[in-house]
Amino acid sequence: MNKRPPYIRDHIDAFLDRITRQHETGDHMLGITTGFKCLDERTLGLQPEEVTIIAGRPSHGKTGMMLSMATAQAQDGYSPLIVSVEMPAMSLLQRIISSVSGVDYREVQTGRNWKQNVGPVTKAVHEIKNMKVRVDDYSNSLDGFEGAAKELWREGQLDVVYVDYLQIVEPTNKNLARRLQIEEIATRLRRLARELKIPIVIMCQLNRESEHRKPPKPLLADLRESGALEQIADAVWLLYCPSVIAKQRGEVPTAQQMEGNPKLRENWLEIRNTLEINCAKLRNGPVGTERLFFYPEIQRISEKEIWGREDC
Repeated sequence: MNKRPPYIRDHIDAFLDRITRQHETGDHMLGITTGFKCLDERTLGLQPEEVTIIAGRPSHGKTGMMLSMATAQAQDGYSPLIVSVEMPAMSLLQRIISSVSGVDYREVQTGRNWKQNVGPVTKAVHEIKNMKVRVDDYSNSLDGFEGAAKELWREGQLDVVYVDYLQIVEPTNKNLARRLQIEEIATRLRRLARELKIPIVIMCQLNRESEHRKPPKPLLADLRESGALEQIADAVWLLYCPSVIAKQRGEVPTAQQMEGNPKLRENWLEIRNTLEINCAKLRNGPVGTERLFFYPEIQRISEKEIWGREDC
């Protein structure tokens, strides 16, 4: 026998309970923190049953954004699961250690300057040990990590899922056209979010079209493989690092050039570590762009500049 849909009035008591609790506690968030105050204010947090797509070109901070959010959530008492199809757990751990400790990522990888770095790295490791961040780096297909996610959820050990990244998740039906494969994976992830009543965040690669624009900022139309992703997602964030484009084009000014041109120096300092988060779609909030700062040397994303402008 089919379940009868409830009247909409049947949800009134739950609504009143929630709004009263928010008034009494002063907590106006509807979901889990993103780890960034500006994004929390715009999005009201990652909300249950919703799918957020974080999209960008390579090297524009997708994985860094994911790790920053997951670690902030773990520090807040939540239990994130990262499904890493792209890189192994050890690589993610090294990136987190670099971000938390402030030690150069290459030195964390290689052990260089260990005597100098042992203190901050050890402190970071102790901090990370208290984080309930899980990494599934062996399930390449949706069937694999879907089962793991459901088991963790039943045990009360899952609050949010990250998938890194969409285009390399193994499709269930390999006979479908690529566009339809991507659409099927995204649709199943949306169903999983609804079933478990948790937010799911999907990293997504953008196509190259944005690189030919002036300025080369991404648009929703750049979502690779499938325009249907825009309809499936509740929110789409587009990442853009202008300094990455400048490096790719060989347009980074030299110290000598900047010394004789204060305006050139100021323009470079303005974009050097800028990470623009264009919230191009928000089902429950105003669209718009927030500015963060991305430091790939230490794999950290911050709301404030870490290095002064004299460090050029």
